[in-house]
Amino acid sequence: MKNRKLVILAVILIVILLVFVTLISLKNTKPKEVITIRDELEFKYSKEGSYDVGYIEHESSNLKTGKYSIWYPMKMEDKRYPVIVIANGTGATAETHKDVFKHLASWGFIVIGNEDKNSWTGESTFLSLEHILQINNNKDSILYNKIDTNKIGVSGHSQGGVGAINAVCNYENSNYFKSIYTASCASIEVSSMLGWEYDTNQINIPYFMSAGTGDIDAGLIAPLDSLENAYNDIKSRKLTVMGRKKGVDHREVLKEGKGYMVAWFLATLNEDNEAKKVFYGRNSEIQINTEHWQDVQIKNN
Repeated sequence: MKNRKLVILAVILIVILLVFVTLISLKNTKPKEVITIRDELEFKYSKEGSYDVGYIEHESSNLKTGKYSIWYPMKMEDKRYPVIVIANGTGATAETHKDVFKHLASWGFIVIGNEDKNSWTGESTFLSLEHILQINNNKDSILYNKIDTNKIGVSGHSQGGVGAINAVCNYENSNYFKSIYTASCASIEVSSMLGWEYDTNQINIPYFMSAGTGDIDAGLIAPLDSLENAYNDIKSRKLTVMGRKKGVDHREVLKEGKGYMVAWFLATLNEDNEAKKVFYGRNSEIQINTEHWQDVQIKNN
């Protein structure tokens, strides 16, 4: 009987020890980031790219733009690089979302922004374009002859989305723009009330329009029905994509959507075959990535 009690006690002690060891192990194990087939490219492009990033500022006497801010791949190879021109949201400057622009540069893009806080006309965006083209021809610039003038995209957030669209449609050198991405672009209804006129029907380059499902975007600035109307108004035969980032609201859409923003410009400016998997084909990643995106529509005639 005594031996039996000792055996039972030993078993209990072993079980307690195993539970204790397991708990300690769980406590000391760091959670791993989960990559699934549904979002592997979004995950990849949300991480920093392979380029260290440099930054320069250029002063401007133009009160509309203020200074120009430029992020670029620091160790440039003997080649030319694609450019992304930024249109600011209401009250914002290039400084507001500098982490996003630095992120783009880490993937091999030259990014230029300015200080215009009321960018809807597209004028300041157009002036940024002119400035980067001038730098490309300036032998004293670190970016001399480093701009691929056939690979220039434009991006805008909120009011800046309107500015990006107007920059693409309404200026003499608008044909330099080869791709456009907007995040939470102010709806046609909201823009009309504020006097910010634009027309997506005039767009004839690849366009990815994103928004969030949060209350401000969904209920006021970029509701789903307005996004769909803007999408349907586009008659071009170029790749056109719309989608809403789940659980993200207006201010964070640019940051939280940066993975597919990188993919978009890699695909449409660089013709990157891996990035194209996000948007092309029946099982494109953005279509099956239902954990993070919804209301996705794609047309590519």
